Amino acid sequence: KRFEIYWKGDAVSVMFNNNEETIFERILDPGETFKSPESFILVYSDMKWQDVVDGPYRCFVEGHLTQMDPTALPSVIVNNWHPFLGKINREILLEQIDLAAEMGVDMYQCDFGWSTFFGEWSDDLERFPNGFGEIVERILSHGMKVGLWISLPAVDRESPVAKQHPEWLIRDKDGNPWHMKGWDRTYSMCLASDFKYYITDKIDEVIKKYHVSLMKTDLSSVRNLYIPGEHAGCYAEGHHHRTHNASHLMIYEAMFEIFQELKRRNPNCIMDLSFELYNVVDGTDLALTKFADTNWFTNQDSGMDTGVRRALCTRGRVVAPYTLNFGGCSLDHPTARDYGMFSVLTSHALFYGDLSKLSAEDREYYRKWFAWIKRQRAEDDFYRYYKVSDVFPVPDAADPQDRRDPRVQLGELAGPPTERQLHEQREGRIWDGVAKVNDEGNGPIIFLRPGNCQVETQRFRIPWVLSGRRYRVWDQNEERLVGEFEGKVLQEAGIEVTIPKQPGAKVLVFSSIG
Repeated sequence: KRFEIYWKGDAVSVMFNNNEETIFERILDPGETFKSPESFILVYSDMKWQDVVDGPYRCFVEGHLTQMDPTALPSVIVNNWHPFLGKINREILLEQIDLAAEMGVDMYQCDFGWSTFFGEWSDDLERFPNGFGEIVERILSHGMKVGLWISLPAVDRESPVAKQHPEWLIRDKDGNPWHMKGWDRTYSMCLASDFKYYITDKIDEVIKKYHVSLMKTDLSSVRNLYIPGEHAGCYAEGHHHRTHNASHLMIYEAMFEIFQELKRRNPNCIMDLSFELYNVVDGTDLALTKFADTNWFTNQDSGMDTGVRRALCTRGRVVAPYTLNFGGCSLDHPTARDYGMFSVLTSHALFYGDLSKLSAEDREYYRKWFAWIKRQRAEDDFYRYYKVSDVFPVPDAADPQDRRDPRVQLGELAGPPTERQLHEQREGRIWDGVAKVNDEGNGPIIFLRPGNCQVETQRFRIPWVLSGRRYRVWDQNEERLVGEFEGKVLQEAGIEVTIPKQPGAKVLVFSSIG
């Protein structure tokens, strides 16, 4: 459930959940009680609203509504969904893992394509003739952690669990088994059935067998988020939900129960809940961050760096930025070195890419930056912070569309293609950035110049420093001292920043003296 502002005719309308097809209904017996979702009110005075979001609000959400421990997040993660899209095997992964280790990557995450039957999650011996354990051992031998992908609700139609337990299937209003668009080999199981006990034990088994430190869970469970209106909820009888409408909320509650139990059994494994499993495209909320460590909230890629950064800005100020996982930058893309890498660093260093396409010079370049990330986090974990005040605007790009809108289909955005193309030509014309600094103004500030921005030099106020302190400013890109400045001067007059490349980025590190 969410608050929306949207166009309606010639007026702007404000309401809850426009065009919402997920229904939360409870059927109660006489005398039966339930606990409603929690809510809170945060009061403030004499502050800019941007600083309230960056400060008191962030502290409350991180302190009370965030399960994830930021110190447990690896500094640099590579995920192999792009460009391989599941077409992985022993030779590909062994090469990629060795290259990742050479570059200083902390975690290598194997996405879709590592197993056989969905629902069984056993080794694919055609792709990995020595077993997937060989891949896991190679990752661990380099001192990296293991990340893995798994589907929570989907099972292969020919899998033993699908054949032995048809009573667990999600069924549509005609009584037919349902599956997510694009996954025709599967059926979706209802989490509000006894399947939740089976899949909890199965995922726990996989985590322990493969020494998994980050488990990404995926695929739709409540509604067909890519085809609005076609399917929502479960019509099957004999499940824990009493009605079709009641199934929506019970599936979500079962999802949270599964995550809580898996976390209890595996406290050192980061549990990631994807946007598809959560059934909201490019969305996240405070319920998710309370029950899951992280949220893979969007799949985009290099070439859409400003859009990814906008999504991180509009969400990473609401939830802790280190709880957001994403497909956002392929290290082998032409813009990655000078722009894409810094776009995702506004949250944390999570990358796609075929590492074999990188030159030795590319790999050394990334190795140096990855080493800097680790040193900077050791001083003060800048992944925790996301501050913009009234200094940095929201990145100038199209916001990802929610496919609840019936005009929006998979791979498309609302409006005719010409309208979208014109918008892309207009977007990315202004600088943006984020201050990843602590409450004393120490840490990096990332400045970004998008591809359509013609301004090479700009001056920015730095309101996050303390007026009575003096600060040393270091240019990490050029590895040189910019100078020493009084905090009051930085607050009022600011500092001039030049980014000659278009698109490009600049990282300035602020350190208080004395």
